[in-house]
Amino acid sequence: MEETDVCHLTPTVLSLQQAIPNSCPAKALVPSQRLTIGLQALAGTQTITSLADEFDVSRKFVYQQATTAQAALDDAFTAADNDDQVLFHLPVTKNWLRQATLGLTLICHSSYRGVAEFCRDLLGVNLSLGTVHNIVRAAVDQARPYNRSQNLANVGIAGLDEIFQNRQPVLVGADIASTYCFLLSLEDHRDADTWAIRLLELQERGFDPRATVADFGTALRAGQSPDSLTPTAAPSSISSSPNSRLANRFARIASAPCAAS
Repeated sequence: MEETDVCHLTPTVLSLQQAIPNSCPAKALVPSQRLTIGLQALAGTQTITSLADEFDVSRKFVYQQATTAQAALDDAFTAADNDDQVLFHLPVTKNWLRQATLGLTLICHSSYRGVAEFCRDLLGVNLSLGTVHNIVRAAVDQARPYNRSQNLANVGIAGLDEIFQNRQPVLVGADIASTYCFLLSLEDHRDADTWAIRLLELQERGFDPRATVADFGTALRAGQSPDSLTPTAAPSSISSSPNSRLANRFARIASAPCAAS
């Protein structure tokens, strides 16, 4: 049986191999030396071959440093902000114009005329005041059923007040903690009976606050009292559990026509 020739390294050969350095000259270069290679390669003062021989590196390494230096120069002379760069394209449709109209009126609190000016000056679209009004009114009709379906059981302390729109009273109610507006009703009158009816309607949606806060409005307070036009004792807060008083008053309102007949 023939034996295969095998080369065995003697201890002397192993020691000689370990003594030979196995480091890469390119890895030993400091950043300033890499910068010098890149700049000189770009400037063309020396050939790529001479630079590679001078620093004991490969021609490929010299080209890599030149590319890095060129990229750094390009970044240094490029404007930080390009205001003319197109960020995105926005397709303007009729539905988008309706959304923009509602956003301007409800979020930005713009007037109808402000919406028309925005569309004319920035979008080149002419919207009449009547069109803006119709868009908002259509959204109101769509939002009303959604608003009326909200559960008001989480309203702990309710703030009640009266405002006016075109000289007509608007009954207002808001949750003190979250500022959520649960009542915004345009009315012909702001008497105690109107307040009582609106608050009783809120009870059907779970409205049962621990207390309500209001000013000295006589009708507002009387609307929560079983005795007509009887203000509450507290100057700003109406006592807790107003629902029982509202129920009594509503019973009196409902029976009023029967009594009259």
